[in-house]
Amino acid sequence: MGELFRSENFCLIELIVPSNIVYEAVGLTGELGWLQYKDLNSDVSQFQRNFVREIRKCEDLERILKHFAMAMESHKLCRNSDLLIDLDAEEKVMVSKKYMNLTLSIKKISKYAFPLLYEIDELEQRLYDLEKTLKQAEENEQSLLEELTNLQEFQSVLEGSFLFLSGTERIFLPSALYCFPDNKCDSGSPALRFGSLTISNFFIQSLAKLATMHRCIAGVIELSKKTSFERLLWRICRGSAFLRICNSQSLGGVQKSVFVVFFQGTLLGERIRRACDGFGAKLYACPESANERSALLKHVKTSLYDLEMVLQRTVDHKLMLLTNIKERYEGWFVALKKVKSTYFVLNTFNYDVTNSALIGEAWCPVARLPAVYNAMEKVRKRAGNPTPIILKQKITKEQPPTLYLTNKFTNAFQAIVDAYGVASYKEVNPALFTLVSFPFLFGIMFGDVGHGAVMTIFGAWMCIREKSLRTKRGAGEFWDTAFSGRYIILLMGLFSMYAGFIYNDIFSKAMWLFSSAYYLPTEAIDSGCPSGCGFNGSPYPFGLDPVWALAANKLAFLNSFKMKMSVIVGVVHMLVAIFLNVFNHSFFKNKLKIYCETIPQFLFMASIFGYLCALIISKYGSQLNTNLSPLPPFLPCDGLGKGLGSLRPLPVCVYLTMLPQTHHSFSFIICTRWLNSYPPFHGGGQTDPSLLVVLISMFLSPNDISYGSRTYMYRGQSVIQKILVATAVLCVPWMLLSHILVQKFRQKLTSSRAYNQLENISNYELGVFLNCENEAEGNSEIGLFVQEPVNAADESHCGPPEGRFGEILVNRAIHTIEFCLGAVSNTASYLRLWALSLAHAQLSEVLWTMVLRPAFTKSFIVLYIAFFIWATLSVFVLVIMEGLSAFLHALRLHWVEFQNKFYEGGGHAFAPFSFKTAVHQTAA
Repeated sequence: MGELFRSENFCLIELIVPSNIVYEAVGLTGELGWLQYKDLNSDVSQFQRNFVREIRKCEDLERILKHFAMAMESHKLCRNSDLLIDLDAEEKVMVSKKYMNLTLSIKKISKYAFPLLYEIDELEQRLYDLEKTLKQAEENEQSLLEELTNLQEFQSVLEGSFLFLSGTERIFLPSALYCFPDNKCDSGSPALRFGSLTISNFFIQSLAKLATMHRCIAGVIELSKKTSFERLLWRICRGSAFLRICNSQSLGGVQKSVFVVFFQGTLLGERIRRACDGFGAKLYACPESANERSALLKHVKTSLYDLEMVLQRTVDHKLMLLTNIKERYEGWFVALKKVKSTYFVLNTFNYDVTNSALIGEAWCPVARLPAVYNAMEKVRKRAGNPTPIILKQKITKEQPPTLYLTNKFTNAFQAIVDAYGVASYKEVNPALFTLVSFPFLFGIMFGDVGHGAVMTIFGAWMCIREKSLRTKRGAGEFWDTAFSGRYIILLMGLFSMYAGFIYNDIFSKAMWLFSSAYYLPTEAIDSGCPSGCGFNGSPYPFGLDPVWALAANKLAFLNSFKMKMSVIVGVVHMLVAIFLNVFNHSFFKNKLKIYCETIPQFLFMASIFGYLCALIISKYGSQLNTNLSPLPPFLPCDGLGKGLGSLRPLPVCVYLTMLPQTHHSFSFIICTRWLNSYPPFHGGGQTDPSLLVVLISMFLSPNDISYGSRTYMYRGQSVIQKILVATAVLCVPWMLLSHILVQKFRQKLTSSRAYNQLENISNYELGVFLNCENEAEGNSEIGLFVQEPVNAADESHCGPPEGRFGEILVNRAIHTIEFCLGAVSNTASYLRLWALSLAHAQLSEVLWTMVLRPAFTKSFIVLYIAFFIWATLSVFVLVIMEGLSAFLHALRLHWVEFQNKFYEGGGHAFAPFSFKTAVHQTAA
């Protein structure tokens, strides 16, 4: 786990590569994936860089591949799946791409070698030839389809004319094209009753019209335009034309209807043709003679058969071409992504003054630098280039990137920390501590053996079958998130089970794993006499005694226990966070912050809240002498009957209720009597005070330690509390002023030494020094009067200007007040551990009491239904919803209360040039 504590060591290197092998050298670094290149042309537009032409050529080739992919998908040559690309050996990332239908694994990406320049030229020429061939095949197919559609429409028109003119069918006339004989049509509002009218009373008039008509127009029109077409013909013809529309049929993939219009006169025919053109209707010449129509129909059918044969051969040729493309498509896709990403990196380089080499800069892990250099040397030797490749380290004040070497187990925890902010370079990484603290805090809030077991089983199932389940990535955001955090879910379930054993809680019921620490004779229960009840002399082996599940004051006791446990866990968690500042400041050689910030903060927290934790532990761990026997060490020592803070030297009765198998309830009594004699740790024979009262009185009245009838809780309490109060009070000015005073002293000391050297320097050096002083007074920039680079954390000789001390004082005051108030608020924030644990336990008990327990007295069917409802609510409400709530609260405690104490998160992640990620990023 050492690689998680601090980031990898990085160095900034300068690469000087000959221009004739720079493409191969940079491409090799993409295969290695250990260099993060800096953009040396950030002030230059993307369209004015050196390799814009090559990038455009790659984009044009990608356009061709997209055309191929769409053609393959249209012919169902590929599965309707998305492009899967492995970013590493364990995880897969779904890339949504409608036209991509292949699966690329990391092994497949790695097996395709980085293409050389001549191979790219050959690929370009081949893709252009294939595109030309494919386009020609598509154009031929399209023209054949159009001709086939025209022949099918012509065939439908001929067949429709036979049906109408032969008289074998009843003639149906749209009502919009005629007026009823017994009504006069209004020219402004023709009858629009759609449907059909069988020729009956109007038969003679229709035959008279047909006899006088000598012209007809036939064609097809889309079904959606049929009604509008009928209306328009009625308006322009005024009943002088006869329209026949047959039933619709699919022609060319569109529902169309065949129509025939009979009319008289050239002018009217021209109007009808214009109306047909306006509605996109296709007109076909229909012979008047039946013999001619029969011969023409036969010829059309023959042409259709021949055309279908030619079309089938064209499609087969196209499919053969696409099949050959499919076999090589995967390699072409990877090759183009590699080439394009390489040219993007080359655009960050600059040419040297002779244009014979390119110069670039990159961040590289120090441990990987020899491997990178050796790989580039192999490229140079293979190319036979005598000019060496130069890699040299540069001294810079820029902050290096941050890299933590994670695996499939630690990756999810690192993602939780990075969501707050990427760690600064060499800053202590909270993820190492989050591995344990995050599931532990979750388990405290979610403590239940049964619910934790459900979560553990689910997490273990995903971990065991992760190889097969990885292929389901992309099934949904919820599934992707759960699968990515499968190891977190597993640990959260295990810690929840551990906390459940501590609470002795499984689905809101207590577990009698061991014998209770109390003996309750049956005769004592029946008689109600407390003389036979008592403590058996040894505490319960692990967790809470199950007898507490039967106590009347169960809720009061558990609230007290969990609340004080939450305070102890929270204070320890925050003290560890403050202590981690020592590692940060020591590594960056900033001892001033250790003495002026970390130590007073730690003492402030320890003197107040650390003392509170000590009081809680001492109060719970003390043994009290009784006439029966002492309580177990983990139980409160302040009475059972009235909860905490109510210990009295009088008999206290606790009523406990049971529900035995006979389904009738009865009560038995456990009675304990506290004696007036206390061990030396306590003030004899007096009630323990409330710890909250002790903490408040420690500040308000440090000289008065009498809390009710108690004079003190332990010997020397007054002196110790005064020392702790004084320490906490002194820590406030310590945090506020010490840092400023030390800086002021350093500035004066440095200035006096500098002016003492004025007699030994030249006039030019004096001008430089005075210029440094002027810059420091006028600007926030600090001049450097040194011979070697200065660390960013070091102070310059000029020191902070006088006018900035007021700003620094205000800044320190804000941070001091924020820490002091945050110490209280953050400690109270950890009470959410108690609150969520209580809510989870009570909700689980409500489900048991209201849903499942009443069904035990009913029939088996009722019990089965009740169990189904109880199990469903337990999984979806108590496990999923309550688990999500506890997860978010644990996340908040780590981000705000823990990481805020020592973690800046002001860095940037290491983003190397790698083909494994470049393929995904360019495809997405």
